[in-house]
Amino acid sequence: MTGTATATRKALAKNSSIISLAVAENKLMRDILEPKLEAIAPKCLASGTAYASSWLGQEGLRKQLARLYNQKVLQKTEIQADNVAVLASATSAIDSLIFALCEAGDTVLTPAPYYASYLRDVEARAECHLEAVFPSDFTSNYIPTVEDFENVYLEQSHKCKMLLLSNPNNPSGIIMSPSQLRPLLDWAKSHDLAVIVDEVFALSIFSSGTQFFSALDLIDHDDNVHVVYSCSKDLALSGFRVGCIFSRSQALMNSLQVLAVFENAAVPVQLAVEALLEDEDWFSNTWIPELRSRLAASWANAQARLEHHDIRLLTQPSAGHFCLLDLAPTLYVSSDSGAIASSWDQAFAQRLLTDAGILLTPGAPNMGTQRPGLFRLCHAGHDAQTIRTAIDRLASVLFNYKYR
Repeated sequence: MTGTATATRKALAKNSSIISLAVAENKLMRDILEPKLEAIAPKCLASGTAYASSWLGQEGLRKQLARLYNQKVLQKTEIQADNVAVLASATSAIDSLIFALCEAGDTVLTPAPYYASYLRDVEARAECHLEAVFPSDFTSNYIPTVEDFENVYLEQSHKCKMLLLSNPNNPSGIIMSPSQLRPLLDWAKSHDLAVIVDEVFALSIFSSGTQFFSALDLIDHDDNVHVVYSCSKDLALSGFRVGCIFSRSQALMNSLQVLAVFENAAVPVQLAVEALLEDEDWFSNTWIPELRSRLAASWANAQARLEHHDIRLLTQPSAGHFCLLDLAPTLYVSSDSGAIASSWDQAFAQRLLTDAGILLTPGAPNMGTQRPGLFRLCHAGHDAQTIRTAIDRLASVLFNYKYR
């Protein structure tokens, strides 16, 4: 199961002129982040840092992550350090949750289009089945309703055990409102399904006036809802491999105490993240405002170039590092067949790489889409000019394809 990051590394190893728009990394914050990391480095390598205090994570980091969510994300409830488990990335967190809460062969339901790595997270170790749920009403930002989930739930021959959501959504960048999210949480509870809500972009919101509500604020201390967070996105530390799980299930925490042996984050890296978060003045008054301002500018730059070439979006993003392109109208392709979409999308992605030297994430099969022409474009991994150049290259291929 080769992911977009692996595909990018392989392509760049062959041709350094390739521009990858397929990896959701934030490289806009280096001038702020790197001096801070250099300043805290001695603390991370001090005496005693070679030893772990708990498989659930360093106590100081667990406290800082709880404080982060309590002060910056949650509005109605609070999470305690005892409800935090630190692992080596959000991928590790989702993998551990599915392994702990499901049996081999169980079905995990998720809205489509979905984050490409979810297929690997669900299938590789837990040996579960990821089932995409498509919206019947496309006027609600392509978010499936309770009825859409219920219909798929009733059709499944495999036992449905879990609901997997991402909010803010990857790959679309949209934010689910409480009126959209709460009914899904209630529906999952009515069927005794565990719920994972991937909230790794909780602070990466750049759309003015848009508000994010965590799933933890919409439940009544339920122990079937587990939130995944990571330092890769909001802290731009994708190479550090630090993620966490927020959960009120003591049984799950007991299980993670064992599973984390295999997916524990290195102590010096945990201490680095702890040091970043405990500097409240820097984090609140420098980091978060700059994070949102630069993401907004990055998206505005990409959006302007896409509009210049009349390249259509599926939805308007409000958060994250990406958008979903809908190239089907431009290329006059249409199909409801997942197999046809997969073949077409992969072929066009290869053409973009060969003819234009750009990498995009194709919707089928990577993101579970059923119709051709959906591609994820990531805009926060390069400077503004590089993004414009990449979109110009995309437009050139689209023009030649359209009028060939």
